[in-house]
Amino acid sequence: MPEAFPALRRAPLWILNLLLWPARACWRGRRRLLIALAVLVAVHLIATVITGLMLRRELNRLRKAGEPMTAADLLTPLQLEPATSGGPDSPNAAWVYRHAFQALSLTKHEEDEYNNLPSATSTTTANGKPITPAQAEAARLALARKVIPKNAYYFSLLEEASRIHDCAFTVRWDAGPGALFPHFARMREAARWLALRAELMTSEGRLEDALADAATILRIAEHAKNDPVLIGQLVAYALQGIAVKSLENTLSAGQPSPAACRALYDQLGSIDQIAPSVRTMRGERVIWGRWVYDHLRRHPLQGLTGLSDDDNDYQWTILYATIGRPLFNLDEIAYLRFMREETTAFKQPWPASTRAAESPQRGLEHTPYILARMITPVFTKAVEYRERVTALLRGAQIALALKAYKAEQGAYPESLAALEQAGWKLPTDPFTQKPYHYRREGAGFLVWSTGPDMDDDNGRDFDPKHKPPARFVGEDYDLTFRCTG
Repeated sequence: MPEAFPALRRAPLWILNLLLWPARACWRGRRRLLIALAVLVAVHLIATVITGLMLRRELNRLRKAGEPMTAADLLTPLQLEPATSGGPDSPNAAWVYRHAFQALSLTKHEEDEYNNLPSATSTTTANGKPITPAQAEAARLALARKVIPKNAYYFSLLEEASRIHDCAFTVRWDAGPGALFPHFARMREAARWLALRAELMTSEGRLEDALADAATILRIAEHAKNDPVLIGQLVAYALQGIAVKSLENTLSAGQPSPAACRALYDQLGSIDQIAPSVRTMRGERVIWGRWVYDHLRRHPLQGLTGLSDDDNDYQWTILYATIGRPLFNLDEIAYLRFMREETTAFKQPWPASTRAAESPQRGLEHTPYILARMITPVFTKAVEYRERVTALLRGAQIALALKAYKAEQGAYPESLAALEQAGWKLPTDPFTQKPYHYRREGAGFLVWSTGPDMDDDNGRDFDPKHKPPARFVGEDYDLTFRCTG
């Protein structure tokens, strides 16, 4: 049979080849797969090296420009190692603040009353019940008369702490986004209590004591600025707003002495809003942003888990910091460049500041750098908030000059030019860089800034029910300081 059919001799070989064909095909495919993987690994390594060199060049550029690169470069020695003990002569105001916060004595009922206090302009209570401004003021004064006398030590400690130049609370700066700042809430609470005491003093005719409490609030705000993080600046701006509102109430009630007006005028004029906000931008980059990138670089398999209530929010960062390392490096470069541009924007006057801040923000939104987009706040709103509060502070400064002028001349001037002729150096509107607007109203006066739209609306007050169609467009109100007496 084999001789008759010689082809059958090769049949076993054919069968064997047929059986081995899938294996051979797999082997040839695996070789191609292995070659493709080797190429990808080589490309990945080359891309990682190149982007790493690009990142190093960007960091060197910052270093040569004198920018802080670590927390030690940015923080003061006291912030790096705050004193844990002290005394009345402690060089660290935080020690005195801590004792002040502990000294506040409130019953549970008084605490509830405090939390539900309506503002002096409220139309409803915290529970939504209708209330007139007069009823709101009466409720506030009733609580003040009950609580403030028994907390004299608390207020004296606040005043003492505010006058100490250096202030550094214990903060774990090495914790990055895990750092806690519980003192900010207590500072805001202190400002509210001081404003309430100023309201009580104003009702009793103790105007200069009320001005002194406003001055204390402003000094506490300066201490809040010491921590180079954005939240510290926002808290400081909130405290400054509380002080201005308190001052508006006090100046409307009567005539403080020219000396008291001059002292607070000079204090307001010494407030620097620019340098602390620029330092904050550097702090956000060093303490928050760089921490995130350095943490992922050192612990790529840990990711950013533990920084959110839902750890799944950050699971993707593990792949981003490992397999996606080239893109991760480019992400950090984009973040550093963005922060450099934003820091420059914070130094500029309005409106250049907001345009310079918005441009990189919009550019970052359209990039694939998801981590940079995630860890950068909307800094343009911080610039606007700073300028709004600055406008209020300068308006208050002019109001103090007007009150001092009236005390010396017997009446308010017809124009701000008369104030300048009397020797007062008046600030300009931070939005337009031009003089403030002013007019006499009844027994008092109105001073106003145009606000961010830079359009004079004749001193119209803000209406909370009005919502403009777009940012700054149709803002038919100004930033006012009104004195009714």
